[in-house]
Amino acid sequence: MFQYGLRSIQFSRALAGGAVVAITLWGSSFSAAAQKAAVDLAPHRAVYDLKLDDSTDRSGIAGADGRIVYEVNGSRCEGYTSTFRLVMRIFDTKGGSQLTDLQTSSYESAEGFDFTVRTFANGVATENTLGRARHADDAVAVDLKRPEEESLTLKGKALFPVEHTQAIIDTAQAGKNILEADTFDGSESGRAIFPTLTVIGKPIGAEENLPQAGDHKRGEDDAAVVARIGKRAGTAWPVTVSYYAPNTPMEESEPVYEISFIQYANGVTRRLRLDYGDFSVDGGLSALEYEKPAAPCPGE
Repeated sequence: MFQYGLRSIQFSRALAGGAVVAITLWGSSFSAAAQKAAVDLAPHRAVYDLKLDDSTDRSGIAGADGRIVYEVNGSRCEGYTSTFRLVMRIFDTKGGSQLTDLQTSSYESAEGFDFTVRTFANGVATENTLGRARHADDAVAVDLKRPEEESLTLKGKALFPVEHTQAIIDTAQAGKNILEADTFDGSESGRAIFPTLTVIGKPIGAEENLPQAGDHKRGEDDAAVVARIGKRAGTAWPVTVSYYAPNTPMEESEPVYEISFIQYANGVTRRLRLDYGDFSVDGGLSALEYEKPAAPCPGE
């Protein structure tokens, strides 16, 4: 994030994706993995409070606080709609600050991925992207309406955000711990595919890694809210996703940032942490509401 602008946006898209990828399960092909994506994500609305965890002198960052609101509805047969908003103020060591407001909305189904991305810095629009993407042979075909009408083809087999989440959960449930994936989420004006590497830890027991009851600090999970996740969420795993430079082979670059979180089998996430190396930000789950479940898929 700072270079305020671009890195703030990268921070935003990382969290959106975490909760938002092309996938290579050990030995399996992309098409097989994508077709398998049978994970049902629970419709829900989650709120995360953010704060600066640590920073180096080089970063120039003195403080940060903000909030994320994420909502997802739908099912794997009818598709998923999702909205994401991040509002965050960053304070620098010279007494200045910048307010970043990222807003995204999308609809993702077997037919493709419709996306809108808007970003504001101190109230001034810095990105306004509207488009649709679909899987093509060894590529992602993108039709943009904003910032200008354009059709382009991005080379590479990439998963969209919900597909990425499903792929992470599929991988974890299969007992695997490594997932290499290219991802497309509409950021960078709809022109970028981001290589990622996901490392999945051992399953977490129901009584493990729980926050302490009582008043919680900003950036930490609220124990009462975590208790509402409930047994319906299923198994949970600690997950770390490393994002690499866009449109660049992973072996030719270093991670730009890493996001860590606890991933539940129903799609709910908590205990977020974003690490840029010279600074890190924590995100604690402060509110959670389950929405009305979608109707069962036909034939089930």
